[in-house]
Amino acid sequence: MEYICHNPSARKKYDQKWKAELNNIRIGTNYSEMDVIGRGSSFHVIFGRYINGNYLCIPEWNVGCDLASLTDTFWNTEKIENQIGKVDAITVASALKEAYLLIEKAVV
Repeated sequence: MEYICHNPSARKKYDQKWKAELNNIRIGTNYSEMDVIGRGSSFHVIFGRYINGNYLCIPEWNVGCDLASLTDTFWNTEKIENQIGKVDAITVASALKEAYLLIEKAVV
């Protein structure tokens, strides 16, 4: 599934948008997994819920952190960006939001 990522800039003429892909989403009871591809990077993302909230793990990149709501791309980008670059963090945070929307459709 393709989706659009957006990196807003303080100067509107420097805003960036790019296409990314979310593939192989697997929805589990305690965690879910998906493959994310965007701007030359690829990630196998594991995410879910634990006692303190949501979490993210990208084993191949040695990335792991707490998350806000899966739809909160701003906060999640900030947390993920501490471990990988901003563009990749936006790509992953946007994928989490898209995955959440897919999961909600599947549950309803």
